[in-house]
Order: sequence, then C-alpha cells, then structure tokens
Amino acid sequence: MGAFLNLIFVHRGIFYILTASTVFVTASSVSKILSHIPSFEFTANRGYHCFLISLCLCCFHGFNPMRLPNPAWTYLCALMRISGYIIKIVCIANMPLGDATALYFTVPIYTGILARIFLKEPWGIVHAISTTIGKPLIAYCYIDVIQ
Repeated sequence: MGAFLNLIFVHRGIFYILTASTVFVTASSVSKILSHIPSFEFTANRGYHCFLISLCLCCFHGFNPMRLPNPAWTYLCALMRISGYIIKIVCIANMPLGDATALYFTVPIYTGILARIFLKEPWGIVHAISTTIGKPLIAYCYIDVIQ
C-alpha cells in the first residue's frame, strides 16, 4: 500500500486529472438524474463541495490561496468557470445528456483559438488540423438534433 501511495504522490498531477474527470462524468450524470432541482441550487452545492476539496488540497500542499500573484484575474477566471458550469447544468437539464456533453466538449476548440488570438500562444499545424476536423465532427453529431 505504501508503494501505491508513493506512486500517487509522485504522479499526483495524473491522479488529480483522473479524479477530476471521474467527478466531471459523475456530476453530469447526477445533474441529469436530478434535473428537477433548480440549476442554481445544484451549482451552489457543487461549488461549496469543490471549495472544501480545494481548501483541503491547499492545506495539504502548504499553499495559501489568499496570496495569489494576480487575484483579480484569478477571481475573474473563477467567475467565468462558474458561469460556464451553470450554463452546462442548464443544458444538461434541458437537452439529452449526450448532446449536452458533446456540446461542452467544443470548449477546447474555442479555448485554443482564443488563446492564439489574445495570449499569442503557439498554434501549430497539429492544432489547426484538429480544429478543422473536430468542429465538423461535432457538428455532424447534431444533424439529428437540428432536424
């Protein structure tokens, strides 16, 4: 057991992203099942639990969340993420789960394009090809929904 915990500690980034993906899928499924709960209440409840988990992780790693290098941008980013999550919950409540999830997966496409425009991030041929192929494939999934 000690070797397993050491492996998780050494590769904790991978462990965190796998945990986040599991929570993401679980939250989407639960929000579809509990679509009778108002979206704001559901999001506030999730935000509260995410705050507690984040606070525990900050304490565990010795990070002070109140001493951020640029707190205004950090809080603006958090506000945008919360707004996006509320919209996602509303979509899941009012659309089929697969369609809402596929629509949510278009976020990296727009993130990459906007990061290139506003942040001058590198944008290579692989990024351009994946965006060119990814958007039509996601749109193809919606042919039945649109018609």
